[in-house]
Amino acid sequence: MLSDINSKELSIVELFSEGWKLFIKNFQTILAITLIVYIPLNIIIELIPVNETSSLLTFWRIVNVLEGFIGIIAKLAIIHLIHMDVGGKTVTVGDALKKALSKWWPVFYTSIIYNILTLLLTLLLIIPGILYSNYWYFFIFAIVIFDKTGQDALDYSKKIVEGRWWKVFGYTIGIGVVKLVIIVPLLRITFVLPENFFLGIITSSLFEIIYSYITVVTIVFFLNFDKTKKEVEVKADIQL
Repeated sequence: MLSDINSKELSIVELFSEGWKLFIKNFQTILAITLIVYIPLNIIIELIPVNETSSLLTFWRIVNVLEGFIGIIAKLAIIHLIHMDVGGKTVTVGDALKKALSKWWPVFYTSIIYNILTLLLTLLLIIPGILYSNYWYFFIFAIVIFDKTGQDALDYSKKIVEGRWWKVFGYTIGIGVVKLVIIVPLLRITFVLPENFFLGIITSSLFEIIYSYITVVTIVFFLNFDKTKKEVEVKADIQL
């Protein structure tokens, strides 16, 4: 039941189950958002020349930058879409993309703060870097859903994780494993396909459509743990 998202802390299996229900329910809108964002992005990527090893490394750096600047728009739009759906509201593709664009800058500069702080903490000692990167795992969701920015978004995420650090860490590892299960077969398929401009765009876009399911799961993760954080604050008996 989708109502379970708001009523109890879900297991990781339940997160994937509820995420799947929401993914299927909103598939047409998710598909449209993903294609609108990623077809132009994948066209740009396919036009980047790749030759030698050094060029290949440069290529992947450019891809990562483009993903961070442009691809993030799809994720932000899907976050808004799923949040509204769980709340019983319907939004159009245009509404979701408009919301995403309005949150692009707050996410960008908060990401800079996040990266600087985690880097400094990691340079001091590796453990503080790991500790706080997990505390701040939900900061993007806090920005899109609750209009938090900068340090406020990081603090909001930390409040959700407090008392459940190991559980959140375990869930993120589990989600990461499922990502690999999805990514590795898809990458192996792309490697054996012939090099073709249009085929590259199609396969890359298909990859993002499939991968958007993981995005939905992480949204459910945030919404559920946000709704259950007060209960955990009151009765949590395991703390770091």
